[in-house]
Amino acid sequence: MDDEANVFVKNFFVEGHLAGSTVSMLTDSPSGFGIESVEDGTVLEMNYQRYKEVIYKHEDLKNYYIANLEQNWIIENERRQISFATENATERYLSFLNKYPNLPQRVPQWLIASYLGITPTQLSRIRKDL
Repeated sequence: MDDEANVFVKNFFVEGHLAGSTVSMLTDSPSGFGIESVEDGTVLEMNYQRYKEVIYKHEDLKNYYIANLEQNWIIENERRQISFATENATERYLSFLNKYPNLPQRVPQWLIASYLGITPTQLSRIRKDL
């Protein structure tokens, strides 16, 4: 959220994904963003240093941690950056639907518009045209 109370959606975290600020964890500093749940869920809080100690003692957890970082933080982040640089709003929306096919029925449209970097009115027009 900026100083004028505009909300910017950085990511959606769905079932089976860990939500949090990787930079905040790695630097042991406060996060630059907040997390809001739009559906009922369970929130787990953990000490990151303790979490790392546990995963490094268990090969299966370490492999999961590395795979999670690679897929959800490195690969997906780069795809999103490329999408914003090379796709128009309609293409970004279609990519969004491919990645999150059930999310439009679960979250407010203005959150999807924010995630896509467009206004809710633009999203409404795109949806109408499709």
